[in-house]
Amino acid sequence: MDLLISSGRIRVRLPDFYVHLGEVLEFYGITIPPPRARHLAVAWSLRMRYGLTYFDSLHAATAIVENEAIASYDSSYT
Repeated sequence: MDLLISSGRIRVRLPDFYVHLGEVLEFYGITIPPPRARHLAVAWSLRMRYGLTYFDSLHAATAIVENEAIASYDSSYT
C-alpha cells in the first residue's frame, strides 16, 4: 500500500489514512502478516512461471506462504 501511495497512484491524507485503516482492520479482526523474505522468493517464482505482475505475484505468494485464501475479483488468481 505504501508503495502505491508513494508512487502517487493513490492519493490519501497521511498519516490519517493509516490511522483509520488500522482502526478498520482491528474492528473486523483482520491481521496482516509481517513481510518475509520467503514471500518475495515465491513471488519471484510466480512472476517467472505465470507472468503475474509484481503486486499480483506478491499477494499470491503471501497467501501461499501463509496458507491463506485470496478473496478477489481479479482473474489473475483463477
